[in-house]
Amino acid sequence: SLFMVKASPYRVILERCLAVRPGEILLIITDTKKRPLANRLSDEAQKMVREVGVVEIAERKSDWEEPPDLVSAALKKCNVAIVLTSKSLSYTKASKEAIEIGVRIALLPGISDDTIKRAMDIDYTGLNKLNQKIIELLLKSTAVSIQSPRGTNLKFKIDPERLIVNDNGLYYKEGDIGSLPPGKVA
Repeated sequence: SLFMVKASPYRVILERCLAVRPGEILLIITDTKKRPLANRLSDEAQKMVREVGVVEIAERKSDWEEPPDLVSAALKKCNVAIVLTSKSLSYTKASKEAIEIGVRIALLPGISDDTIKRAMDIDYTGLNKLNQKIIELLLKSTAVSIQSPRGTNLKFKIDPERLIVNDNGLYYKEGDIGSLPPGKVA
C-alpha cells in the first residue's frame, strides 16, 4: 500500500535475525570505519534491550585475527553480539568460546550501509525453506555440478560425513552464529 512503511534494516537485524529481548545485554563490536553503522544499530537497539555496549577496536590486519582480550572477555558477558567490523572475526577463539557458553552472534564483516539497506529486509522464512531444500539435495548427493549459460562449470564431490550449515540469518537459540546478509548453505 501507499502508506506501508518499510522496516528499518537495522531493526530487522535485531528483531528478525537475532530476536533480541528486553532483558538482554547486546554487545556491538566495531572499528573506526564501521562505527557510523554500529551507532545506527546501537540507536535502534536502545529501545529493545536492557543494555547496549559498543566497543570500537583497531581494524584487524586480516580476517580471523583475534580481537583484544578486553573484547574476548566482553563477548562472554553478553547475551547477543553483533560484530560489525571491516575484517571478519569469524573462526576466532573469542567467537568460539562465546558461542560455547550460549552467546548468539551475527557477523557482518566489511558490510556497507547500502548492503544493509538492500539485503536485510527479506523473507527469512522463504530463504530458510530454500536453504532446507538445497540441504536435502546435498544430503542425497555424492557430487555437485553447477553450470550456467555464462560459462560457469563447477564440479566437486561431497563427503557424506561433512557438516552442512544452513546460514539462514535466523540466530534465535543460545550459541547460534552466522553471517549477515544471509543465504548460504555451507
